Amino acid sequence: MIITEKEDISINDRRNELIMTSLRTKWGIKKSDWEKLDHPQSWTQLKEQGRKYLDSKDLICEDERLVINPESWFRADGIIADLFRVDAL
Repeated sequence: MIITEKEDISINDRRNELIMTSLRTKWGIKKSDWEKLDHPQSWTQLKEQGRKYLDSKDLICEDERLVINPESWFRADGIIADLFRVDAL
């Protein structure tokens, strides 16, 4: 007998996991991957949420991807944490 477990995670948790895992790579978050989780307008919302990092060039939007500037890797955890969405309790 095979026993499997299934974990149901919220859309918000899936977004946060994509932010956390993707921004820790050189490839960043792909717009298409982000939009699979949510409506197309949410890409614009994510970029607006990270506006201060885009303005400071810590976060770069190129080729429909958001990536952390390699010169800003030491600030990656703070950037990622600021982009997280928290579910209302």
